[in-house]
Amino acid sequence: MKTNNSGIRSLFPVCLSLFAAGCVTHESYTLNEVSLDGPIARTPINVTIDPVPGTVQVIPGFAVDNGPVLKGTLDPAQGTGTQRGQSSSVSSRTGNLTWNVPSSEYSLDLLFTATRHFGMTVGGVYSSVGGYQFTNFRGGVSFFNVDNNFGIRLDAGVQFNAVRYRSRTTVTDVVDAAFQSSRTYVSNFDDSGTEQTLGAAFGLTLNSAYSESFINGFLHVGVAWQPLIDYNPTTPDTVSGPGDARAAIGSLSGTTAVLSFGGGIAVELGKGNRALIGVRGAQLLDINAPAPGPVWQPFVEFVFTL
Repeated sequence: MKTNNSGIRSLFPVCLSLFAAGCVTHESYTLNEVSLDGPIARTPINVTIDPVPGTVQVIPGFAVDNGPVLKGTLDPAQGTGTQRGQSSSVSSRTGNLTWNVPSSEYSLDLLFTATRHFGMTVGGVYSSVGGYQFTNFRGGVSFFNVDNNFGIRLDAGVQFNAVRYRSRTTVTDVVDAAFQSSRTYVSNFDDSGTEQTLGAAFGLTLNSAYSESFINGFLHVGVAWQPLIDYNPTTPDTVSGPGDARAAIGSLSGTTAVLSFGGGIAVELGKGNRALIGVRGAQLLDINAPAPGPVWQPFVEFVFTL
C-alpha cells in the first residue's frame, strides 16, 4: 500500500497553527509608583488694552510656586506592542503618584501684534527642581478684540513640555498553552527617563481696557495637555527584585489636562509698557484625588512695547 507522504507533510503546518492558536498570553501591567520632577504646564496670560499693529512686546516674567509635593493616583493607558495571541490590561495602585514642582519659574515671551485683531507669540519658561533643569518652549496665535473699554483674547498654540520620571511597574504574564496547565510569570521593573513632548494649550483672557486708566483688571482661564510618561518597561527592579525577568511587550503612557485660572491687575507704566501682577491656580484634571487641590502661583510680568 502506497503512503501519500506529501499529504502527511502538508498536515504539519496546520497542526502547528492549531497548537499556536491554543496558546494565549494575557499580560497585565500594574503601575506601582511614579515620581515626577518638573513644572506644570500652564497657559500664558496676555491682556489686550490698546493693540497697535506692527508692534512687538517683550514680556519677561517671574512666578513663585508654593513648592508643593503633589500626590495622587495616575491611571496609565496601554501603549503599543500587543502581539498576536496576546491580550493586555493596565491598572494602578492608589496614591502611586508623587510630583515635585519647582519653587520658582522664569519666563520670556515675544508677542507680535499683526493687526488690531490678530497676533503671534513665542516664548519659553525656565525652572529647576530635584537637581534637574527644564526649559519649556511655547508658541501660538492670538485672536483679540477691544470694544467699549472691554478686551477679550483667545490664545491657541502648542507647548514643548518636559518632566523627569521614575516609574516602578509589575508585569504579570498568564500563559494558557494547549495541552498544558496555565503558567504565571511576575516581573518587576524600575525605569527612569525624561518625557519631552508637544502638548496643545488654549487660553481665554478678559480684561477692562481703559486706555486712560492707571490700572485695569483681568481674568484668565485656560487648559493645557501635558504628557507625563510613555515608555516600555525594560530595567529590572533592584528594590523588589526582578522576579521572573520576562521582557515586557507593551508600553505604558499617561497624560494629564491642566486647568489654569486666575486674575490680577495691569499697572500702566507709560508708553505702552505695563506690569501684570496676579495669581493663578492649576488643577490636574486626569489625576485622581490630587492633593493639594489647585496649586497657586503668584506671578509678575513686565510688558515692554518696542
